[in-house]
Amino acid sequence: ENKDGKRKYLVPKVTLPFYVYKDGVENPYAPSAYMGNIKSISVDTNHKANVHSGKASLKIGYNLEYDWYGLGLVDPANDWGEILGGYDITGATKFSFWAKASKKNVIATIGFGLIGKDKPFPDTAKKSIEVKLNTTWKKYTIKLKKLDLSCIRSGLVLFSNSYGSPQDIYLDDVVFE
Repeated sequence: ENKDGKRKYLVPKVTLPFYVYKDGVENPYAPSAYMGNIKSISVDTNHKANVHSGKASLKIGYNLEYDWYGLGLVDPANDWGEILGGYDITGATKFSFWAKASKKNVIATIGFGLIGKDKPFPDTAKKSIEVKLNTTWKKYTIKLKKLDLSCIRSGLVLFSNSYGSPQDIYLDDVVFE
C-alpha cells in the first residue's frame, strides 16, 4: 500500500488457498514466459501420467542434452512487465509445490516472481529455492514472511540446466496458502 492506504497495483485480490496450478483446470497464469534455449522447451499443462494428485500435472520438457532453460507462468500472458496484471496474494504465508523429474539429480530453481522493478508493472516480490529433483514426487515449501505479495504477476518460475541428456520436470499442486 502507498501512504494514503491505496494499493499501488489494482489487481484482483484472491481467496486463499490460491492455486497457481491444479489439475490443468485452475490456471490463473499462462505458461508463456519462455527463457534460455526456448526452441527446446515444451509445456503440457494437462499431463495425465503418474500425477501427484487429481487428473493432471504440469510437464515441462526439455529436449536438448545441454544449455539452460526457464519458464514463467505469468499474467497477463506474453507480457514482460509492460501491462498491469497479476494477483494480490496478501495474507499468504507459504508457497508450496510438488515436483519430480524424469531422471535423478535434476537441479532446478523454482519459485515465483520474475519481473523486475525496471519495468512499469513488476512483481512486488520474488522468491525461489534451488531443489534437487528425483523421479519420485516430493513437496517443497517456501515461507513468505515479510514479502509484499500485493502484485504477483509471475505465479511460478522455473530455471534448470541439462547435462548430458534431455529431461522433463513435473509440477503439481502449486499453491499460495
